[in-house]
Amino acid sequence: MLYRKYGNTDLMISQLGMGCMRLPLIGGDQSAIDAEQATEMFDYAIDNGINYFDTAYFYHKGNSELFVGDYLKKKGNRKDIILTTKLPPAVAEKDGAEATMLNQLKKLQTDYLDFYIFHQINSKTWPIIKKLDLIPFMEEQKKKGIIRNIGFSFHDSTELLKEVLDAYDWDMCQIQYNFMDTEYQAGTEGLEYAGKKGVPVFIMEPMKGGSLTNVPRKEMDAIFNECGMDKTSLPDVALRFVWNRPEVTCVLSGMSNMQQLKENIATAKDAEVGAFTQQQAMLVEKLKEFYRSRIKADCTACQYCVKECPLELDIPGVFNYYNRGSIYGMWNDVGPKYIRKYEADGSKYNEKCLDCGACEAICPQQIQIRKIFQEGCETLRVKR
Repeated sequence: MLYRKYGNTDLMISQLGMGCMRLPLIGGDQSAIDAEQATEMFDYAIDNGINYFDTAYFYHKGNSELFVGDYLKKKGNRKDIILTTKLPPAVAEKDGAEATMLNQLKKLQTDYLDFYIFHQINSKTWPIIKKLDLIPFMEEQKKKGIIRNIGFSFHDSTELLKEVLDAYDWDMCQIQYNFMDTEYQAGTEGLEYAGKKGVPVFIMEPMKGGSLTNVPRKEMDAIFNECGMDKTSLPDVALRFVWNRPEVTCVLSGMSNMQQLKENIATAKDAEVGAFTQQQAMLVEKLKEFYRSRIKADCTACQYCVKECPLELDIPGVFNYYNRGSIYGMWNDVGPKYIRKYEADGSKYNEKCLDCGACEAICPQQIQIRKIFQEGCETLRVKR
């Protein structure tokens, strides 16, 4: 395992972190962690040099923190790992920040957190953090020794990321980044901005939740052949792309089985900055072209169409599901999500569209919104 220096400290963090959001399950139930398999994975991870473990309040419907706490208690190895969990601003607003934190400490069976970070900062949660003065709360816990580092995870625009980074002297930030998201959410611009400010960056979704490896391989055979690479190397290349960035301290991977864990650890043993080859870079560029050719609606989610729509239909939301299904072949995932989200709310459902064209008149990307929106809704109903 290779390690990277954490900021200006002497702390060395394994460049591969153990994400605890996609642990093995029993019967596909997100709340039912397969404790036997997960324990074997944790043991293997630690034995092979992983020292950074990341969980959260909501992971596995609240059971991720419980499992991690039980594991650390049974093994007696709390001091051997760097433990992170997250404070959800909405929960802190409802139940109180201190009560939420104390509950998490109890579940994790620990009296301190190496990292306690705000979960999923975006345009809705950032105002809550400011309104409740949650940063001073975090500072108080840090003075008490309950928290050792304060940070945040982020899912929103580059502009908001810069605002958040400028608002406080953060110990770290956690952003989504992979070879398809270089201009999405924080993107490369946000990654570099954090780096210039000296804020250690931790990466989530290096394989976009597994979607980068989900497209049927036969459709990409020609690309791999052209680049002279084996198609089984896609996860390896995706990880190496991220580890090639000097701003990155640690890459979190939500590994669901032992095979994924072993493969990722094997990659982490020699993936250094500057080791990303021209052949790998060429493969990434051709894969990006391949994925982009499958985009149904080149939507930037600017929301102009929603504001102009008399019914305020969630057009970007439908486009997001339609694109994900088409680009990554994730129909079994996005179809049911569409049904649950949109059919449950008749005010957002496509059959109420007035076909007025107000959305197209305002769209900066000049998308044929009405046509693609209808196609998307119909396809997502069928592909469930």
